[in-house]
Amino acid sequence: MANENHGNGVEKWTNSDVLNFLGRNDLVALVPVFKENEVTGLDLLLLTEDELRSMLGISKLQAAKVKALVDANAARPDTEDPGVSHDFRTGAIPRISDRVEDYGEDEEEVSDLRRAGTGVHLPAPTATAPVAAAAAADETPVSMPVIPPATGWMLQQPAATATTATVAAEQPPQPPQPRVVGTVIPMAAAPMLPPGTGALQVDAHTVALYQQSVATITRLEGERVAQELPGARSRLAATKKRLKLQLVGGKWYPGKYILGAKRREQKISRNTEKLEAVSQKVRAVASQLEELHAAEQQQSNLVSELAAKCTALDEARSFCSTLLQSAFAGGAVGDARENMLEAEVAALGPKIEEVRRYKSVYGKAYELMRAAREALDQAWQMLESASGLATIDVASNFLSPIPMMNSPGGLMVDIMKRGQMQQGVQLCQVAAELALKSRAMVPDMPRVDAEKLRRLRVGFGMMDVVFDNLISDMMVASKIRGILGGLRSVVSDVEYAERWLHGWISGRINEDLRALETTLSSKRAELHSYRMHLLEQWIAARARGAVSEPPPQPVLPSTVAVGTPMPAYGYVL
Repeated sequence: MANENHGNGVEKWTNSDVLNFLGRNDLVALVPVFKENEVTGLDLLLLTEDELRSMLGISKLQAAKVKALVDANAARPDTEDPGVSHDFRTGAIPRISDRVEDYGEDEEEVSDLRRAGTGVHLPAPTATAPVAAAAAADETPVSMPVIPPATGWMLQQPAATATTATVAAEQPPQPPQPRVVGTVIPMAAAPMLPPGTGALQVDAHTVALYQQSVATITRLEGERVAQELPGARSRLAATKKRLKLQLVGGKWYPGKYILGAKRREQKISRNTEKLEAVSQKVRAVASQLEELHAAEQQQSNLVSELAAKCTALDEARSFCSTLLQSAFAGGAVGDARENMLEAEVAALGPKIEEVRRYKSVYGKAYELMRAAREALDQAWQMLESASGLATIDVASNFLSPIPMMNSPGGLMVDIMKRGQMQQGVQLCQVAAELALKSRAMVPDMPRVDAEKLRRLRVGFGMMDVVFDNLISDMMVASKIRGILGGLRSVVSDVEYAERWLHGWISGRINEDLRALETTLSSKRAELHSYRMHLLEQWIAARARGAVSEPPPQPVLPSTVAVGTPMPAYGYVL
């Protein structure tokens, strides 16, 4: 019963359906193999794990994953619960347990899980970069024109506020501004550091190392050493394989032509012409081996050279990244854009850590629930077999000459029946333990009744039958049927919970984590590029003799009139 719906429709899958199934379940690496061998759904149902592993050349773990996913058919829920929404792409993810002991982890695993963020932390800013200075960094300061006060009937002072006008009238009049005739030639501005880099501290030696690393990165990226290295290694491996076939595989060797099937003396004396042909072939083989050795040496040198360049590229990138991270850490160094990008990168760290924690807990809960479902499947098979034996035992008692007495054959049936019944009940207890652990990790899991699972864990009160006869056999048969009836709803709930957990993992958590990691990668790249731009500007400004950044641009007083609201006049000064 437990497996009735697991493979529903799988036997009708085409090769395209199988490939889509692998893609949905994060098994993209197996797609080329399954596509090449044109594996269909019927093949997945009929072949065992060992047959899949041997025929397709995949690992034992991959074969086990494929079979488990096919058997579970957990890609989507088969039935809908009327009180639960299954739109995994919207809404909040159901919470996980706040108790660490429910995760089944030790302290070291918990610490690793909590440290699974991005490693980017933003200290409390000690200074704020002037935003207005960014716009005025390259402009020459000029005098602003004087704006005369506005006049008109709307700006007449009312009687209630005449004090301000009186005070203004007592002040002496300002002399008129001198009029400048001709062209005003501005003075040359002194070199300034880029905005926000006044507190940057990098010595000349570090600057030289940074410039050398940037030049190395530019040169090696232009040579595409990272892209060329895998191909060079593949060509070297192919050449070595060809050389090994020539030397060890028995394709060419002199004795193959000289000795043949009989002794060397008889062969040479019987056919001297063949000896000449053999000599020519040996010379050709020697030339071919020499070419292969030369090609192997050349390709080996190329691989070593590319590997050394890739190592230098990694070291240069690591140095630049470390320098930029230490130089621009916090809010004291960098302009507004750099601080904003740094804050965005730092804010993504806790989000990714939280999603990874959810993925870890949901993944463990899913594995426990899947193991519980498999144990219930085996328990169902055992109890169904025991129920069939119990029915046969009761029928044989009716046909016995003495119904109240058991026969030797009936005793063997009783032993088998009770053994399968005990195994089934023990498997039910194991499944209940696993399901309860899974539900403790995700308390809001729907359709999983904890009380029902606890009754399953306690057992069903095994009967100790001493006098085996018709009455006791009927009682045991009734007991097994009762166990099967109670197990039916538990199996359905566990199957549903397994599909529900898988739906959240594959339909939401993995996608959210992938999107956050992509965003973090792009933001990190943008921050790294902008920091390089700022540092290069700072180095160039220091080379021109700049020692300070430009002062903040003064904020001009607002020309908007702010006065007292008057009826029918709006804001009147």
